[in-house]
Amino acid sequence: MRRPAISIPSNIAEGAARGSDAEYIHFMNIALGSASKLETQLIILNRLGFVCGIFSQSKDLVGIKQQPIGLIRYLQSKKKQPSPLTFHSSPFIILNNQHYGKDKTF
Repeated sequence: MRRPAISIPSNIAEGAARGSDAEYIHFMNIALGSASKLETQLIILNRLGFVCGIFSQSKDLVGIKQQPIGLIRYLQSKKKQPSPLTFHSSPFIILNNQHYGKDKTF
């Protein structure tokens, strides 16, 4: 249980230190996997009778898992939006409110 508990913040920190959003998302997904692993281990320990009161820990883990999910969604939506410096080619050129198509000369 220690390994996935340490792995969650470690992967978040490593992803944040990387240079791209794609790598950050990758490490956030690894952190989510570790959180799921920890949640599964807590459920198993509860079923075997080794721990009691698992509900509060599971509820905390759900909250912990929601934070990376929200960040991943934000980073993915950021990728889908065109950059303000991106130029899109157009078949028309506008000069002095006159439209010229590709086949027209001006």
